[in-house]
Amino acid sequence: LQIDRKPVNELKDLASDLAIAISRLPEQWQQMLELRKTHSLPRVAELMGVPRSTLRCWIRQIADQFEAEGLREYIA
Repeated sequence: LQIDRKPVNELKDLASDLAIAISRLPEQWQQMLELRKTHSLPRVAELMGVPRSTLRCWIRQIADQFEAEGLREYIA
């Protein structure tokens, strides 16, 4: 196994960069990401009243936006 350990300052920068990127997302996308921390995708879809296919589309769009903001290494 190859584990990439990042220095503490780099992890702090990552957290800050991600927080800024997430704050720019539409409110529904932010809600989905927050729910996804503790729930499966089907459960998030149920809680939000949104089809799973829509959530998967949002996730792809979020990944594209993060990549455009230079956060590609963090979306894998």
